[in-house]
Amino acid sequence: MSGRQIFDPDLGNHVNDHCFVGGRDGVWHMYGIEGADPESLRDIGVHLLHATAVSLTQPMWQRQEHALVRDPNESVLWAPHVVESGGVYYMFYCGGHPDPSNETGQDRLHYRINLATSTDLWSWTRHPGNPLFEDGFLARDPMVMWNPAVACWVMYYCATVRLDGGRHIVAYRLSYDLLSWSDRFVAYTDPEEFPAQLAATESPFVVKRGDYYYLFIGPRPYTPGDSTPDWRRPGYDGTDIFRSRHWNRWTPLDYVGHVQAHAAEVVRDVTGEWYISHAGIKRGGLYLLPLTWRDRLDGEGSSL
Repeated sequence: MSGRQIFDPDLGNHVNDHCFVGGRDGVWHMYGIEGADPESLRDIGVHLLHATAVSLTQPMWQRQEHALVRDPNESVLWAPHVVESGGVYYMFYCGGHPDPSNETGQDRLHYRINLATSTDLWSWTRHPGNPLFEDGFLARDPMVMWNPAVACWVMYYCATVRLDGGRHIVAYRLSYDLLSWSDRFVAYTDPEEFPAQLAATESPFVVKRGDYYYLFIGPRPYTPGDSTPDWRRPGYDGTDIFRSRHWNRWTPLDYVGHVQAHAAEVVRDVTGEWYISHAGIKRGGLYLLPLTWRDRLDGEGSSL
């Protein structure tokens, strides 16, 4: 995926999972993972990147002070997603596992989903009740949306069937107040069996269009048995799209398309135009590409 580069990190750095949110003052904000591009990824997740722009398609967004810096109760800061409710912005992110030095023990298997709040998108305060919940191996990349069909908030995130691995899934939980969350349910189960550390359902993003719900997940495809490091895999830059009439159920048979993008976010501008983003390790920054739809709800479309 080429697209237009909208953020260029420092030399040797990259942007990974990220999110966009438009402020009440008309300023756009982007938060995301930023890290160096070494063979080892141990130091990624020390802080959350923050950049702003006066328009979504501004050629180069302006770097701001970090939104959050990792505290002693967090081993990482990964994959933020922001929603607004009642004048408050809620940032959900993966805070890692309890013991960053424990790479093989049971604690390593329980990832925490944390929350920070803000009233202006500039200053963030961690929720005193963190973590909101813990889940198993690779339980991260939260995406939250209000669903009028069930009159509550839905959080989608990637995980595995078992706490110690198994098939990769898109899990979801429900909430009425964005603070207390239900037990885990499963929205999608990948048909292939991959090593636990190589997720095939990362960065879930759901968009409702008419009577359908579109689920975006990646990196895809993976080849079973391929031991190539994650960011070198051919499927690292791939995102699959699934379409269903159900907000909580997709199957491999619901596949409708593929885009060359990693950690893809779908965002709509104030003009009504749709865009999809691309980033990742050794990918040189953050990119944005126009997205059109074949459902014609926005007029004539020629893509998804």
